Amino acid sequence: MSVIWTLNLRHLQALIKVAEVQSVSAAAEAANLTQPAITKAIAGIERKLNCKLFERMSDGMQPTESATILIRRVKRALSFVSNNKVSLTHMRALIELSEAGSYKLAQVRTGLAASALHRSVNDLSGILGYNLVKKVGNRIILSAQGKRYYSRCKLAKTELETGVYEVQGHQGRWAGLIRVGAMPLSRAKLLPAAVSAFHKIHPDVRVSVMEGSRAELYDHLCNGDLDFLLGALRPEAEAGPVGQELLFYDKPVIVARKNHPLAGKKNLREADYAQYPWIVSGAGTPIRKLWAGLFSEGNLPQTPVECGSIMTIRELLLEGDFLSLVSKDQLRAELELDWVSILDVPALSEQRPIGITTRDDWFPSPIQTDFIHLLRGSVNQ
Repeated sequence: MSVIWTLNLRHLQALIKVAEVQSVSAAAEAANLTQPAITKAIAGIERKLNCKLFERMSDGMQPTESATILIRRVKRALSFVSNNKVSLTHMRALIELSEAGSYKLAQVRTGLAASALHRSVNDLSGILGYNLVKKVGNRIILSAQGKRYYSRCKLAKTELETGVYEVQGHQGRWAGLIRVGAMPLSRAKLLPAAVSAFHKIHPDVRVSVMEGSRAELYDHLCNGDLDFLLGALRPEAEAGPVGQELLFYDKPVIVARKNHPLAGKKNLREADYAQYPWIVSGAGTPIRKLWAGLFSEGNLPQTPVECGSIMTIRELLLEGDFLSLVSKDQLRAELELDWVSILDVPALSEQRPIGITTRDDWFPSPIQTDFIHLLRGSVNQ
C-alpha cells in the first residue's frame, strides 16, 4: 500500500498552517485543533516519511526544506480535491472502485471491506452534492461527474506521491517511478537511449513504459497515470489542454520487402504505389494524414490492414506486396539486414513533429526533469 494512504489530509493542512504562521498554538486555533493534536500529527508525518519537518527556533517553528517540498505538493493536491471535508479514505475508495469495476473486486485489491468502500463513496457523494456512481444492469459505474472527480482524485494522489518521492530524494534516497506513455516512433531509438542513460544516474528509480497510440494514452496522461507522452505532436487546435515540446522532425519513408516489384525503381509516382495494398496507421493520426496526402482526391488505394505495431508491419511486409509509411528509425534493424527497401517517392516531402506532451499544469520533480533533459540529449545521438 502506498504510504500516502496512511496519511491524513487534515493533518497535512495543519502542516501547511504551522509553516505559514510558524507557531503550533496559532495553527491550532486557525485549524480548530488542539496543540497536542497538531504536534502529534506532525510527528506522525515525520515518522512515516522519515524526515524532520520543523526546526524550533527562538522566533518560531521554521519549516525545513523537506517541509517546503512536501507543502508545495500538498497544496497542489488540495487544489484538485477542492473540498476540505474530503479525506484520503474517500479518495482511495473512489479510485479503487473505478479501477476495479465493482466493490467486490475493490475489496480483493485493497483488503478493505466492501461495505466500508461503499460507505466511503456514498459519504463522498454527500459531501460533493452529486452522485458519483450509478447502476447499469448488474454493474456499478461512475457517473459523468464521478469520472471527473475520479480524475481529480488521481491527480491529487499523484501530487502527494511525488511529494513523498521528492522528500526522500532531498535526503539522498531518490526512488520512485517515471511513467512514460510511448507512441510507436519513440520506442525505436529515442526512448531506449534516454532510459539507459537515466538508469546510470538514478539506478533506484524505476521507469514504467505504457505503449500505445495517443488516443489510447491521452486519458492516462490527464488522470495522472502517466507523467508525459513521447511521440508525434498534434496541431495546437487538436492537442487539448496539454503542453507540447518539439524535439525533432521526422520524415517518414515508404517501405516494402526487398524484392517488391517497386524496390529499386526511381522517381515513383502515384500511379505506381497506388496499385498496391497498404498497411496504415489509425485514422486521425499525423502519419495517416501524411499518407493520405500522397494521393489525389478520391484515389486512395486499398488499406486492408490498419496497424501501429512495427513487428506486425514488418512481418506483413516480408510476406506480401504490402507497402507502409513509417519512420526509418522504426525499421532500422530490418534495413541494416537488407530485409526491406525504402522506395524512391519524390512526392513524399512532409515531416511530422516528434516531442513531449505533458499536462498543461504539470510541475515536474527533479528526477522527472532529469529524464526530460536526457530525452532532449538523446535526439542527436
